[in-house]
Amino acid sequence: MYILNGTIYLVSDHPSTLPDKERMTSTSARIETGLVAESSRLPTDNEMRFIGTSEAKLLFGRGPSVIPGVTVIFYLDLLSPMQ
Repeated sequence: MYILNGTIYLVSDHPSTLPDKERMTSTSARIETGLVAESSRLPTDNEMRFIGTSEAKLLFGRGPSVIPGVTVIFYLDLLSPMQ
C-alpha cells in the first residue's frame, strides 16, 4: 500500500483477489439519503487505485519506505459475502 497525493494505491498483480473499493473506502462526501447522495460517496480512482507491481515500480521506485510509528489496520468481515 502506498499513498500519493491523497490517493491510496494497493499493489497486487492479482487485483481480482482484493475486495471491491466500495467495501474498503468512500469519498468524503456528506452522508445524506437518496441515490445521488449514495453514488457521490462511491470511491473513484482519486480515492483508491489497484495497480500491478510494474506500475508501482514506475510510480514509487524499487522498494517501499517504512515510516516509523505508522500502523495500518485492515478489517475484513468474513461473514459478509463479497460481491
